[in-house]
Amino acid sequence: MKKVILPILMSAMFVVPAVSHAENQETMKQSAPKTEQTIQQTGWVQDGERWYYINSDGRGKTGWVQEGKDWYHIHRGLMETEWVTVDGEWYYMNEDGKMQTGWLQGNGTWYYMNEDGKMQTGWVKDKGTWYYMNEDGKMQTGWIQKNDKWYYMNEDGAMQTGWLQENGNWYYLQSNGAMAIGEHLIDDTWYTFKDNGILIGG
Repeated sequence: MKKVILPILMSAMFVVPAVSHAENQETMKQSAPKTEQTIQQTGWVQDGERWYYINSDGRGKTGWVQEGKDWYHIHRGLMETEWVTVDGEWYYMNEDGKMQTGWLQGNGTWYYMNEDGKMQTGWVKDKGTWYYMNEDGKMQTGWIQKNDKWYYMNEDGAMQTGWLQENGNWYYLQSNGAMAIGEHLIDDTWYTFKDNGILIGG
């Protein structure tokens, strides 16, 4: 009898774990997609060529996202590129979604985005040189008038100082960039300029 009972017991011992293992495998297969789905629905998610940012609650984020030193702007989950306006301020997001700072060339002109990414208008000083950006943020060249004073911005946008010759006429731009009119002492010599800035006798 002992020889008969032993195989039966051994067979029973191996059958039970086998069933248990099969059940565990099935349970893992069922739970795996749920885990993967949870991972895919949070943080950055790519759909074709578009990127989305999903909050932990599964909803698309709206607002700024910082990754290291880079900033991105998200609207209803979708990562934005090119020009965006936030609270009345303009920003430019590159093709990879990163916020632009410093000089930006586009539409045949130059723009300047400060360290916070905001598009600048008015006077901008960069590396000791002054530039002027109009109300649309476009860098200005040539003559501009501000507060009843005239300034001359070179082809690269840099504010001119000192002597300037244009169309056969001489002008003088003071150290603050303003065009000289009337009498001025320049390098120990007196010069007289018309109201339009042209040097008399030049």
